Amino acid sequence: MDYFERLQDHIVGKEEIMKRFCDQEEFWIKYIRRFKYDDKTFGMIKQAVKANDIEKMCDYSHMLKGVAATLGFCRMEKLNAEILAAARNERRVDIRTFKMLEEEYEAVINKIY
Repeated sequence: MDYFERLQDHIVGKEEIMKRFCDQEEFWIKYIRRFKYDDKTFGMIKQAVKANDIEKMCDYSHMLKGVAATLGFCRMEKLNAEILAAARNERRVDIRTFKMLEEEYEAVINKIY
């Protein structure tokens, strides 16, 4: 099973991702693996949420939203956008959406080998 099949419930679709990566599937795979093993942004978001630090949470969530968008992780991107909107507009952490983001993040990470 390839990554497109493994991640089909979490990504925008193969055609869209291949457009973003100039039809270079191996580059996309390289970056999603790097995302799993190198990206610490979600951990920083969790720390900011625990500390109720809205500014840092916004910064880190914005970074993760951009990475998720680039890699084609549409659910992760959408959930980050919702968290950012609540934080920026209402100055609060939307815990329900944060938990959904945590579940989505873990589901994606667990499907990358």
